[in-house]
Amino acid sequence: FRLVRAAWGFGNTDDPPASISLQWVRARTTMYGNSTPYVGLQAPKSHAIGMTLRSLDALKQARLARKDASSLWWAAYVYVPPPANFPASLDEYREVLIEALRAAWRVYAPFVPNTAP
Repeated sequence: FRLVRAAWGFGNTDDPPASISLQWVRARTTMYGNSTPYVGLQAPKSHAIGMTLRSLDALKQARLARKDASSLWWAAYVYVPPPANFPASLDEYREVLIEALRAAWRVYAPFVPNTAP
């Protein structure tokens, strides 16, 4: 699931160079540890926008403050584990995922317009 803003000017929103995203690894998400859904700023390091985002000191500080990780595909991301009573708490976990996505949007979306072509 990806969030992009038309004002970012990417044109192709099916495969944007940067987005605020919620993802999981299909067929390997066990809902434990690093096998849970994750949210953050998806921007591949191989793309110019991804490299620019990673070079922003303010983004680095935001990532560190949130204790998010980074990878080749993600400028910043965090795993979102389910509550202890999962799967009995599906509605609760849905809200946790949505709020995690909203929080990532609030923090990281303001950095993207500074990097758009």
